[in-house]
Amino acid sequence: MAGLSTVFAKVRGMIHDGIVKIAKTTTKAIQVQVQVDDDYTDDEVPLLQMQGVRFKPPPGAELVMLCINGDPARPVGIVAVHRDTCPTDDLEDGEGGLYINGNWLAFAASDETLSLGAKNASDQVPLASAVNAEIDAIKAALDAFAGIAPVPNDGGAAIHGAFVTAWGTPPTPATDVGSSKVKVEP
Repeated sequence: MAGLSTVFAKVRGMIHDGIVKIAKTTTKAIQVQVQVDDDYTDDEVPLLQMQGVRFKPPPGAELVMLCINGDPARPVGIVAVHRDTCPTDDLEDGEGGLYINGNWLAFAASDETLSLGAKNASDQVPLASAVNAEIDAIKAALDAFAGIAPVPNDGGAAIHGAFVTAWGTPPTPATDVGSSKVKVEP
């Protein structure tokens, strides 16, 4: 029975929570000082984060720690969240994004749009290919217009007619060249 109680003690000791006091970002893994309870502070708990992501948790963030093999001398932080800095928006299933200090930086909505700078960004991001096509059409119209010779004493009617013929329709409004999937906050 003694072996089983040792296993139970290790299992109970595998997961701890604490409060981040200080975070240091000068090492490959962010090191946090964690207040585990009133009597115990761990000064160098590495905070593991997903590959390619690095955020320094603010003081007061809640931290979940795993202790390798149930050994409290080998803690690893796996999640750090400061609830006071979380956005409080009502989200639909599958929605979410990247935020800091309660403000959305990038938000993926349920309609599969990505907003940058705010949850409901309104400006469409222009698509380079659509903008280039509009610029090419304007350039072609101006090139065609450049060869028109004025007719004496017609009050500019020949130039106006040539301009309307060369131009065709006016340029496309900016909303027609914007992405329907990515919007930004101006």
